[in-house]
Amino acid sequence: MKINRRDFCRGTFILIVVSLILMVFGIGNTLADWVIEPTKAGFVPVKGGRIWYRMNGNEHFAKGKTPLIVIHGGPGFSHHYLLPLVDLADERPVII
Repeated sequence: MKINRRDFCRGTFILIVVSLILMVFGIGNTLADWVIEPTKAGFVPVKGGRIWYRMNGNEHFAKGKTPLIVIHGGPGFSHHYLLPLVDLADERPVII
């Protein structure tokens, strides 16, 4: 199945709006419940600047587990909607 950029952006926007509505009305977890401190965080230098990252589940690298690498959408856009994925760090490394 091929997804074009417009459909991907529309789906992401809808996901964010629904998540915010659920949080505002207290139906589901709040952002504070999802925030788990990273075991490692820093910046990666790239041409023209640097990219911030956070990593959880580092101990799984030694076990040979495949990491989950997640990239958030665009400059100026927050990574907070991806924080629930940190729950997977008990099974594999999660890099956001």
